[in-house]
Amino acid sequence: MKRILIILLVALSMSSCATIFSGSKANVTLDSEVDGRATVVVEGRRYRNVAFPCKVKISRGFNETAVRVTVDGYASEVVVIKKEFNPIALLNLAEPFGWILDVATGAVTRPKYDYYWLEFVPKSY
Repeated sequence: MKRILIILLVALSMSSCATIFSGSKANVTLDSEVDGRATVVVEGRRYRNVAFPCKVKISRGFNETAVRVTVDGYASEVVVIKKEFNPIALLNLAEPFGWILDVATGAVTRPKYDYYWLEFVPKSY
């Protein structure tokens, strides 16, 4: 009985609603009317030969995330993804250990928008 109680207490202390329901990464959709293939750089990861619309994963957290998108024949576009409070984190009101885990994983935030339209400007040679 004592062992079950300890396991139950450990499981409750390790729970964090925002991390469980939202995860530590978020999907953001980038879209444009450009038909060409793009190169997308987000948080040091490079995705090549990408067609629009495309989904990229960004880390949750308190800092803004810059995404650079390059298409041949067009000037590069940089999208700054701002973050806001994730209301799912409120499910942890009675669980301080859950708050600590959610803050550590960044799950207490989410992207302000999950869809971004990119307006590419043709390069002038």
